[in-house]
Amino acid sequence: TIQLEEYILKLKQVYSGSHISSYKSLMIDIFEHAVALRKIISVPKFPKIKRKDDSYVAYTKEEINLITKKLRELAKSKPSTRSHLENYKHYEEVADIVNFLFHTPLRPGKEIYLLKHKDFTLLTNTRKEKFYALSSPHRKIEDKNQTIPTDDVFKEIYENRINIRYPNETNDEYIFFNNDKDRQSVARKVYKIFVKVSKLLDLYYVPNSRRNRPLYSIRSASFNAMKDFTSATFDEIASIGNTSNKMLKKRYMKEYHNDRVVALQEKIYAKK
Repeated sequence: TIQLEEYILKLKQVYSGSHISSYKSLMIDIFEHAVALRKIISVPKFPKIKRKDDSYVAYTKEEINLITKKLRELAKSKPSTRSHLENYKHYEEVADIVNFLFHTPLRPGKEIYLLKHKDFTLLTNTRKEKFYALSSPHRKIEDKNQTIPTDDVFKEIYENRINIRYPNETNDEYIFFNNDKDRQSVARKVYKIFVKVSKLLDLYYVPNSRRNRPLYSIRSASFNAMKDFTSATFDEIASIGNTSNKMLKKRYMKEYHNDRVVALQEKIYAKK
C-alpha cells in the first residue's frame, strides 16, 4: 500500500484526480479477475484518490455581456498586417454562440455544433406565446435526451440573427458556421476565440481552479440563471441539461450553493 501511495503521488504531478481514478478502477477490475482465476489471493488495498475542485466557475450575466460586446467590437476591427485573416467578421458569430449557450443548457461541443434548422420546432404555449423547442441530434447521455423548451430571447437570437446569417432553405443547414463542414474545426476555432477574449478582459483565470473559465462556464451560468429566474426545480434543470442532480450541484452549481448558504446563514442568524 505504501508503494501504491508513493506511485499515486507521482501520478498526481502529471494527471488529474479523475484521470487517476479511472486507471485505479481499471486496475481493481484486473485484480478482481485475477482473484476469480485464483491467480492471487485477494485484491490489494488501494489508497483513496483525493481530487482537486474541478467544478466550473460560472460567468455572471454582466460578464457574458462584456464578452459579447468585446467580440462584436473586434468583429468590426481590421487584423494586423501579420495576420493571415482578412477580417474578424466571424467574431460576430462567436458572440451569438456565447448568447446561445447562455440561453440553452447545451454543452459547447457536438450538442451545439451539430444543430441544424430541422432540429427546431416552433410551438405555442397556453398563453398563446410562441417559442422554439430544441431537439439536439447529439447529447452526451443519450438515454436522458429530451426536447428543450427555450425563452423569448432565444427566439430573437434564432430568428433575427441565425436565420438571417444562414437562411433555412433546405432545413439541413448548420446554424453556426454552416460553410465549414469540419465541425471539430469549428469547435476549436470558437473555443480559441472565446478564451482569447475572456483573457483580454481579465475574466478567464480563477485562483485555485484547475479549470479556470472556459466555454463550459457559460453552461454553469445558464443553470444558475435558470434557477434564479424561472420556477424550474433542480430535477427539471438537470433533466433538460442532460445531467444528474448530483453532477448539477457538484460540477456546475457549486458556487450557487455556497452563495445560498451565506444568504441562509444571514437570514437565520440575523442580529436583532
